Amino acid sequence: MKILILGAGRVGESVAESLVSEQNDITVIDTDPQRLALLQDRMDLRGVVGNGIQPSVLREAGAEDADMLIACAPLDETNLVACKIAHDQFRIQTRIARVRSPEFTDGSPLMRPRLRRGRGDLSEESLTTYIRKLIQYPRRCRCWSSLKRG
Repeated sequence: MKILILGAGRVGESVAESLVSEQNDITVIDTDPQRLALLQDRMDLRGVVGNGIQPSVLREAGAEDADMLIACAPLDETNLVACKIAHDQFRIQTRIARVRSPEFTDGSPLMRPRLRRGRGDLSEESLTTYIRKLIQYPRRCRCWSSLKRG
């Protein structure tokens, strides 16, 4: 699968590490070129420097033929916008957004019709497990989000 990961922080790095080991074509998007260089040195993946909500950056990362976008940047807003652009402009069917704010609940009009909340608290490990299942058992899904409870 061709997978784009937005965010090269701890969650993005963990997800990339897991998915690279499963022979996926991974591209990580981040604004920090040094962070991306470190990831590229350690793993077989491609890094694209830029803001992942900009269509030109998504296009450079390969969004036009990507199978999945995993948005795990630090800001919920960035992740949600990236998923919307990935769907509306690039028709990426499987989109996952890490969302930590309790403001985005299942009943929120902001989360409908294309966005749904994930089931429960998805830690980095749970998120990786969930993504693995999506890859093993492909299905059309909408943008999922996780709520990190603390």
